[in-house]
Amino acid sequence: MAVMLKLPRPKGNVWEKLATIDWAGTFFMATTTVFLLLPTNLGGNMFQWNSPLVITFYVLSIPSAIAFLYVEAKHAKQPVVPPYLWKNRNVATLFCLNIFMGMTFWTLIFYLPIYFQIIEHESATAAGLSMIPLEAGIFIASNVGGIVVSRFGKYRPGIFFGTFLSAVGICLCLLLAGTSSKAIQVVVLFICGLGIGPLFPCLIVGIQASVERKDLATVSALHNFFRMTGSGFGVAINGALFQNQLKNGLASSNVPQDIADIAISSAQRIVGLPIEYRGSVETIYLDSMKTVFKATIPMAAIMFLLTFNLRHIRLNTKPSASAEEAETKMTEEVINEKGSLDQKEAL
Repeated sequence: MAVMLKLPRPKGNVWEKLATIDWAGTFFMATTTVFLLLPTNLGGNMFQWNSPLVITFYVLSIPSAIAFLYVEAKHAKQPVVPPYLWKNRNVATLFCLNIFMGMTFWTLIFYLPIYFQIIEHESATAAGLSMIPLEAGIFIASNVGGIVVSRFGKYRPGIFFGTFLSAVGICLCLLLAGTSSKAIQVVVLFICGLGIGPLFPCLIVGIQASVERKDLATVSALHNFFRMTGSGFGVAINGALFQNQLKNGLASSNVPQDIADIAISSAQRIVGLPIEYRGSVETIYLDSMKTVFKATIPMAAIMFLLTFNLRHIRLNTKPSASAEEAETKMTEEVINEKGSLDQKEAL
């Protein structure tokens, strides 16, 4: 790309461009995210939920968020998140939808391999291969969704279908906890993939179609930011629920404390536990996994409900005139204009 890609050189010098960057907004946006994400990840895991560190982080997120909103509204010349974007119903809805999509998608990516390794006794490689139906569903549905949007100029049906099927797929994940049938596992993961797949092309098209050209870069970047932020919160929230359920289940079982500590510290070491305790530990892990899937269901349901707040914006599916056609048209206009002037001179 460095050799072959030729781009027009932008005007202005580097220092002028650096001066226009919203440094304060970027800083407060980052700190607010950290102050919310870090305690959510640490709470119930490394620290108790009522520990001073967790509470302090949550409290600090409030003034940081207020400072971010103030900077964006009053101070920044080119804000990271222009305040007027939140007044756009489609943009605000799609930002929120991206958050819950990240929660749903990355929970599956993160916890399903753990399920296959612990409950199905698969190796890490085999667990990765077991995820192929999910990725295949995403690949097929994302391509079909992109073709449909290009052909008919409508993105809402793809979002509606994808969020609905994602919610159904998450509910069906509870079936995984009660079966070892590979066929059922393949079907459930494939349905989840078919639900998530259309969201990749349809969400970005929808959010870009909802703004003016000058805001395309901004909303495209924020589109990815909110999705990845949602993935962080989804994994952190479900991780806290998983660890709490696991610790409570082991504490109330007949598993010795040293065995329980090994099970909590590393899921991969469960295979090496004494046979008389391994079954109990795996059952507790399975119950903890059910808790994760149950917690993900409302995330997917909210994602589906948000689709009803989207307005349809018709996309232009007709190809634009080529440069040659535009040049020909301009030449014809010049010739016609010159002919009119010649006629006037003759008169």
